[in-house]
Amino acid sequence: MKKIARIKRPTRRINLRHKQVASQKAAEAEAKPKRKTNRRPIVTYDGLLNEVAAAQRAEKSISTLQNRRNLGLPPKYVRRGRNIFYRHLDYLRTARGCLRPSRR
Repeated sequence: MKKIARIKRPTRRINLRHKQVASQKAAEAEAKPKRKTNRRPIVTYDGLLNEVAAAQRAEKSISTLQNRRNLGLPPKYVRRGRNIFYRHLDYLRTARGCLRPSRR
């Protein structure tokens, strides 16, 4: 049997394109303004704020309030049908730091 000559492959170059793409995406994310929602802030006559109004007053995103609600963290909320409302007084107490969850 004859030996078959092996063909030498060229050395593999390390492709860093994924790092370049990640840095470009990060730069684009910083340049983009926050996503706007078409939902309006609502304050009811009995002092309830919807998610949009509460998020604007807290200067946080709506998704932050949704995550806190899912974790059981304050502020307390009221559910009316499919809508979520936050009580204004509970919201103020939470903002001042009076209501804190007991995790100990």
